[in-house]
Amino acid sequence: MSKTVLVIDDSPEARYPLARMLRTGGYDIRETATGRDGFRLARLRPDLIVLDIAPPDIDGFEVVRQLKRDTWTCDIPVLHKTAVRVDAEDGQRVLASGADETGRDHPQLPESIASVSPGCGHRTSAGLAATPEAPCMS
Repeated sequence: MSKTVLVIDDSPEARYPLARMLRTGGYDIRETATGRDGFRLARLRPDLIVLDIAPPDIDGFEVVRQLKRDTWTCDIPVLHKTAVRVDAEDGQRVLASGADETGRDHPQLPESIASVSPGCGHRTSAGLAATPEAPCMS
């Protein structure tokens, strides 16, 4: 069974090539342009969420915080992506929001996706690993 990736990005120019690359790599893809639809689709339990930092309706950092607070979605790894350069401060802000990794659009994004391993042991905003007894940290 192939892994499912939810791609949340309001830019079709960014979303389409990423979805195509992932489909070619054997992933099942769900796509949306907004954070609100992303919450809805996250309830379907994808193996990974690739989230643009700036969806049009809800700040990407807030999307991650809400996903990580929800007991149904908190253990889904989130890769925050951006088309702009990410400096150390931005990277820390991404991880502090609860994201598991940050990456830029192509060509580095495939390596970033590979570095996020679905399941337990992902990073949280407190820098702690999730465990089966405590699947999500707030």
